[in-house]
Amino acid sequence: MENKSWNEYSKEDKNELLQHWWYYYGKVIITMDEWEQFNKLVEKDSDKIFELAVVAYMHKLSSQPLIRAMRENRIDELMLTIPNIDENEKNKDKILFKALYEELKKEFISMLVKTYNKTEPSIPMEKEVIAKQVKEIIKKK
Repeated sequence: MENKSWNEYSKEDKNELLQHWWYYYGKVIITMDEWEQFNKLVEKDSDKIFELAVVAYMHKLSSQPLIRAMRENRIDELMLTIPNIDENEKNKDKILFKALYEELKKEFISMLVKTYNKTEPSIPMEKEVIAKQVKEIIKKK
């Protein structure tokens, strides 16, 4: 896949990149229901999920906030964390934030495309981490 701006990708490529982000960077055990729910969210509005992924990346996270929101039934609340960047903004701080945010989006896409094209084996989680995550999933069900 080529490195380009988000809006230049086809719907299928956007879905592929977001699924790669979810799976490759997630490092959290997920259920089949969560995988299906994620795919429905991507199908409904891949651009919004991409923006959410960028916000998570900004905070040095991956799909964990989305998974947590799914488990706590707070997806709509999480979507409110996506910055609303007004094209007509005149405030210096917001103009600077917009420029930095656009650069971060480019960096994020570049990272996604690089790992999508050349997937390296993930570092396996330790048994204790797996056991803890499984217990948390079971506890919430």
